[in-house]
Amino acid sequence: EGQAAIIPAGMDGIAELPPAEQVAALRQKTCPVTQEPLGSMGKPIRVSVAGQSIFVCCEGCVSAVQRNPQKYLQGVLRSNPAIMMR
Repeated sequence: EGQAAIIPAGMDGIAELPPAEQVAALRQKTCPVTQEPLGSMGKPIRVSVAGQSIFVCCEGCVSAVQRNPQKYLQGVLRSNPAIMMR
């Protein structure tokens, strides 16, 4: 309970998230905007889209998701239907 997840190399920024968010970010794996591994550019940023939470790699991607939320939410759900974190 509350144990830190095992963070793969190149995704080190995920370690800065709380344990429950680490699990969700590891499940998502990549930023929906850049397709880069989450945590590769520091702590991933959680963004709420239509009642769902997704992670992006940096501030720049937050604004991209806010401009076109459905596109990026659909991309995340398509690549990993189990995400559904609220």
